[in-house]
Amino acid sequence: MSMVTHDQSGVPDSPRAHESSRPASDASETREPRYGQVRVPKYGASASSYPDSYDPYIYGAPDGESAGGSVGGRRDAGPVPAVEAPQRPQQEPSPNPFEGRLDVYGPISLILALLGVPILPAIMGLMCMWRTRRFHMRGFGWGLAAVIINVLSLMLGIWLVQQGFTTDQLWSLVTGSGSTGSGSDMVSA
Repeated sequence: MSMVTHDQSGVPDSPRAHESSRPASDASETREPRYGQVRVPKYGASASSYPDSYDPYIYGAPDGESAGGSVGGRRDAGPVPAVEAPQRPQQEPSPNPFEGRLDVYGPISLILALLGVPILPAIMGLMCMWRTRRFHMRGFGWGLAAVIINVLSLMLGIWLVQQGFTTDQLWSLVTGSGSTGSGSDMVSA
């Protein structure tokens, strides 16, 4: 079994480090197996394996000062040189590809609202209003107009149904042509 030794800094050496210092004939006779070796971990080593001057708090200390006093029963070797972090250039956030462009939901929702399509223009208009605020686009007014027109037309349609008007009667009232429904040309079911 090989013995783990320490070098001058107090860090344990691996058993393989001493094999190179032995003569070649002696190294071949006492060759150790590949598996089952005691290895010193790179991370998580015990505190006794570090030299007395090691300061684990070097990165948290203010510039030009060490952690102060003794840490874990060890004394500091002296002031720790200030380590400056590399300066990174300030980068602008990624540019918005939609900024300043017209949101097509606005004009489409307004056209659908003017054609009398129910509900869809209001949904598209609300989406347009949200997208223009979120992505800094143009077209908020188009979406707002579509929502207002669609809501007003829905309210008018609901009121007309409650009053008993049909679309033919409303159309004849708006255009001023034909009768108001009291004529004999109406078919009753």
